[in-house]
Amino acid sequence: MKRVGITGVMGAGKSTVCRVFEMLGIPHYDCDQRAKILMNNSLKTKIIDIFGSSAYLECGELNRAYLASKIFNDSELKEQLEAVVHPAVHKDLQDWCFEHRRKPFVLVESAILLNGELSNDMDYIVVVHTNHNEIIGRVKLRDGWSEEQIIKRLEVQVSQKEMLESADFTVFTSDDELLTPKVVELHKKMLTLSQN
Repeated sequence: MKRVGITGVMGAGKSTVCRVFEMLGIPHYDCDQRAKILMNNSLKTKIIDIFGSSAYLECGELNRAYLASKIFNDSELKEQLEAVVHPAVHKDLQDWCFEHRRKPFVLVESAILLNGELSNDMDYIVVVHTNHNEIIGRVKLRDGWSEEQIIKRLEVQVSQKEMLESADFTVFTSDDELLTPKVVELHKKMLTLSQN
């Protein structure tokens, strides 16, 4: 079984590409979603130790806005959080891959795939990318952020240019082009490569 990492900046279309792969029968591990699940369960005590009880809402759910405000301007706190979350996600991913070991390949989606050691575990890296205006439009629509907020977030992420330099394959998404045929073509390539 091959591991295919899917990455790209926010709003590039990673999740949409992964949904097409899922329709083609390929399992998809979303690192962000799995991290949220772990942070709401097994990692709760460790996160409260770092950030205090304000890290969770009264209903018991992770207070994402609070956490984001804390780590966005404090690299030390961000590192502490990553030191708790990243190993837990890595272990969870290994278990998940073992469950899907009979598949020809699996997808591992992560916006920060190229930031750490996770990329070393991948057989191939696919970078999903698009133009700047489409990113702004999509994130505005999805998250309700202003253009200024989006640009600030993009500035702290690995740039599309850097990501593309690390790519084995790329998928360009555009509201003016059909995406499914591109993913179907990549799916065929991955099936061929997974036989080697």
